[in-house]
Amino acid sequence: MKRKLVLAMSGLISVPFQTVLAQEKSGDISDKSDKSLIEQITVTAQRKVESIQDVPMGISVISSDQLDRQQITTLSDLSKSSASLQFGGVGNSGNGGGGAYVRGIGTFSLSRSVEQAVGVVVDGVVQGNTNINNLFDISRVEVLRGPQGTLFGQSVSAGVINITTAAPDPFDFSAKVSSELSFDGVGGSEYGKKTIRGTVNMPVAEDAAVRISAYNSYADGIVENVWTAQKDTSSDRGVRARFFSYLDDSTTLSLAADYDEYVSKDGQFFTYTGAASEWATSALADCGVNAQPGNLTHCSDEKNEQSGTTYGLSMQLDIEFQNFNFTSITALRESERHATADIDRIPTAIMLNSPPPNINSGVLTDYSQFTQEFRLSSDSEDPLSYTIGAFFYSAETTADQNPEQGSKVVLSSDTSIATIYHQESGSLNYSVFGELEYQLGDLTLFSGARFNVSELDYQEQNSSVGLEPEYEIRNTLNSDYEWDDKATTGRLGFRYELDNSMIYASISRGYKNGALSPITNSGGVVILERVVRPEIPTAYEVGIKSTLFNGNLATNLNMFYQGIKDLQAQGLELASEDNPVPVTVQKNVSRAVSKGLETDIFGQLTDNLSVNFSALYNIAEYPDDFIDNDQVSLGGEQMAFAPRFSANLSGEYTYTLSNDKELFVSANVRYRDESRLSIDKKDHSLSVDKARTIAGFRIGVRQYDEWSIALFADNVTGERTPNVFNPVLFGNPSAYYSSQSLRQIGLQAEFSF
Repeated sequence: MKRKLVLAMSGLISVPFQTVLAQEKSGDISDKSDKSLIEQITVTAQRKVESIQDVPMGISVISSDQLDRQQITTLSDLSKSSASLQFGGVGNSGNGGGGAYVRGIGTFSLSRSVEQAVGVVVDGVVQGNTNINNLFDISRVEVLRGPQGTLFGQSVSAGVINITTAAPDPFDFSAKVSSELSFDGVGGSEYGKKTIRGTVNMPVAEDAAVRISAYNSYADGIVENVWTAQKDTSSDRGVRARFFSYLDDSTTLSLAADYDEYVSKDGQFFTYTGAASEWATSALADCGVNAQPGNLTHCSDEKNEQSGTTYGLSMQLDIEFQNFNFTSITALRESERHATADIDRIPTAIMLNSPPPNINSGVLTDYSQFTQEFRLSSDSEDPLSYTIGAFFYSAETTADQNPEQGSKVVLSSDTSIATIYHQESGSLNYSVFGELEYQLGDLTLFSGARFNVSELDYQEQNSSVGLEPEYEIRNTLNSDYEWDDKATTGRLGFRYELDNSMIYASISRGYKNGALSPITNSGGVVILERVVRPEIPTAYEVGIKSTLFNGNLATNLNMFYQGIKDLQAQGLELASEDNPVPVTVQKNVSRAVSKGLETDIFGQLTDNLSVNFSALYNIAEYPDDFIDNDQVSLGGEQMAFAPRFSANLSGEYTYTLSNDKELFVSANVRYRDESRLSIDKKDHSLSVDKARTIAGFRIGVRQYDEWSIALFADNVTGERTPNVFNPVLFGNPSAYYSSQSLRQIGLQAEFSF
């Protein structure tokens, strides 16, 4: 029994909500009379295992069963379950930023050295810019809102997506296979996706086990190339292995390794949503592309391919001493991304008869990081408890653009040129941190702080090269500079226990690393060195968490106010008046504010009906002095990727067919108010997406712990929701659409052994 407790306290075991329900029905939960249903939903948001209702912060928890019933298989799918979480971006491009926004605050940047404002942590390991995408064999996902730098490493100024994978179990052998199948044009599905996942858990000794999980996914039919009459394809596959062992009664060891690879061909990129020039109108008409919002076609005769691999290794050691626990987490992560794209998406023969050049890009990006974390924590049941630790982070990014990777510009004069660059960026981070809790009966006071030292460096060689009629280096620019910073962040607050409720209040100060900008030619002016200043948020939060119906339903409500000094942003500009190639320009917004209300309601309404509901009302406006790339003021307007109101509702109803079988029907509806897709004002109908309601459902039959089969549908009305708006693709509006913009209908099955 003590060993099971050690395993739970190490954060490897939790009891997600839907799993609790299934275990209750099959009689697998012991001591369930001692804890209510909601109390059994545990999280590790404060680096210890505790009930979600005891955590004094806004947090959403998504169980493995909820991931299944809402067809949440990728990181961006998590927006289906948490109204406070939105995504904006262009997929796996190998760039930093991640594309996640919490309470309207996040990072979308094409610079490879920029770190995420919303951190992703998997089994205690900071993912950095390795761009985790697929979710498989997951125990739970926690979405933590607001600055989390006290306990979760550097640069998590907006929130953390804390992912816990399913842990090896030394006590039982088990295996599971699941699949989802849909086909383009079959049954009303607007694209096809075939996914299979498998997991096996094997005890290898009395005190040790190995768990191996793998997946393979193939999708097609999202975007069509009308020039070749072909639709896009993408494949993604990966494997994860975890080893867990009790070294003795007080020591546990966990080892993990993961590998992922993906290839996307002729696929998702910006598509024209309008034609602002005579040449574009003519060229797109010649191709057969209808340039309007929702357009999912392009016209390219060049290679469009993204591919990459990501892998990682980690080791966690937990030792329980008499008065404290020690944790060490060591991790290495690597990724390689190759992206080749026809930027203009119009055939060379047509482009050469038009004013703009024919542009192709090709970039190879290598990223590696090493992290080491040490923590000491006391017994959380003591009146005075603590967590103290140290964190080290080292990351290196190398990027190469050249003709060998597919980069070139073809001019109407039958000559070709290219911009060749080699970029190297490094980031070192050292920090010490600590949190204290002091319990005075029903009142608990808490405080925490982190002292952080960061060191950044950047080198680039950038050359303008003539390729035809002969190879000629015309101009070379060099950049080599560094930037160091120190910062102190912290958190202070209290929680107070009432009958079936808890009220809390906190103030927290966060930090997001600065960034060193690449060489840019903005408006004809060459900028060799530019520091994007660190982002400094200060957040206030007041909330109440309650349980109803004998602990079977949770109702949580909070108010928040978050001011961000030097919010990091990025715009797109033309390099010069006679050069229509868009360049990215990084900048700081002097100050931004996000404030509003959040609510989460989840639990069991009846014996047969479970529900999860979340909603956010958020005022996140640009300051009065914020000017877009056209020198137009955006002051007072809602920030990009921050809808004023959003809400998600999902639920499942079950009907008993026999002692061990049941019929289940689940549905999910998500609403998002109109959302800005760019930091450029432009045409409101293009740069701001309208309010959207997206619905899905699942209906099927299952036999507990053995099998299930279901029919599912997502985005049943086929809402064409763009991820991001690009206002300057050769002066023509364009947008990026992902698979979430299409209807998917298919079959889902799972078998357990």
